[in-house]
Amino acid sequence: MLLNTVAEDPHAADGEAMKRLFEIEVQNIDECNECGSKSDPITATGNYHEVIVPSNEGGTSLKLGELLAASKKSTKQAVCKECSCDSLTTTMTFIKVPDNLVLRMNRINFDESTQRSSKAMTLVDLEPTSFSSGGAEYEFSAVVRHQGSSPRNGHYTIFRKQDDEWYHLNDDISSHVKCAMLLFKKIKA
Repeated sequence: MLLNTVAEDPHAADGEAMKRLFEIEVQNIDECNECGSKSDPITATGNYHEVIVPSNEGGTSLKLGELLAASKKSTKQAVCKECSCDSLTTTMTFIKVPDNLVLRMNRINFDESTQRSSKAMTLVDLEPTSFSSGGAEYEFSAVVRHQGSSPRNGHYTIFRKQDDEWYHLNDDISSHVKCAMLLFKKIKA
């Protein structure tokens, strides 16, 4: 279904048009939590934006907007070049946003002590179904869902919005439904 979105673009055969459909350009800056010194900006490109979904033992759902905001700021263990402390905060800014923004909902938690990974079963509230980022407005249009108890096994299905109706695609079966990688289609630049 992601490829159907590509196929719907009249310029899909053009390499530059393909980049416009999915390529993201971001800028990352590290700031020391002790002395406040900042690194030079680092620019990176990719075709999706990763959003970490933490385990939520309380059982309450987390809002997509909150997860998106958290994905733009992260604390990491790294040594500051100025004061040698080991806590930096990285701030990410979108420089160039694509026509179709793919969010990869990372539900895999890795435990360093046991060297094992597990899947966070936290519910993510997808309301509202549109948001703004990098000066563009996006509308929620598809979900790729993983069903399975671990990151190593399971089955993927797709939910896709078409003409304000949602459809569930499971292998070769398509069914109308009422209503985790997310695809947002830019509706306003």
